[in-house]
Amino acid sequence: MFCPFRGRYDPLRVGAGLGMGESGVRERAGRSDAGVRAFDLIAAKLRRPATRPGTIRRSSLIDKLVQGGSGPVVSVVAPAGYGKTTLLAQWAEHDGQSFAWVQVDEQDNDPKVLLRYVAEALDAIEPVGERVFDALASPASSVPGSVVPRLGLAFASMTVPVVLVLDDVHGRAAVPDDGAAGGVRTVG
Repeated sequence: MFCPFRGRYDPLRVGAGLGMGESGVRERAGRSDAGVRAFDLIAAKLRRPATRPGTIRRSSLIDKLVQGGSGPVVSVVAPAGYGKTTLLAQWAEHDGQSFAWVQVDEQDNDPKVLLRYVAEALDAIEPVGERVFDALASPASSVPGSVVPRLGLAFASMTVPVVLVLDDVHGRAAVPDDGAAGGVRTVG
């Protein structure tokens, strides 16, 4: 479980803005991803899971998450079945910030696929700009040289607080889940 990028975002705007399709993915008029290895976005991967009635509330951990901390990145680490996703969903319900959610799976080991989901999740909160999606759609664009800088700038330029949750990252080759990266605060 990896929850990076404490930024700006408003939870009341998720999926409710103008230009949003039923899936919660912003529709971009006149866009064509022709010539790119196309894939259909799975809208469910962009939705925060609902907490089930009767779920035990982890108040002390939620309080730690709400209070923030020393770094912009929070890593929630525990064995499978210990409630990492539930904890983050409870945090999202309790906190006043908005949450952009991406449920990560094996397909997201392709950096452009993962970053497309991140861009869509953020775009549902506040438009990230066509330059981000153009870079993602271009087969010639470099992920570190074009996509990441554009997406990073769009994220840093958001005008409302946002928490970006990358759920179920553990076990993915591209992202560490052990808190080894600088600025990562582990909660657990």
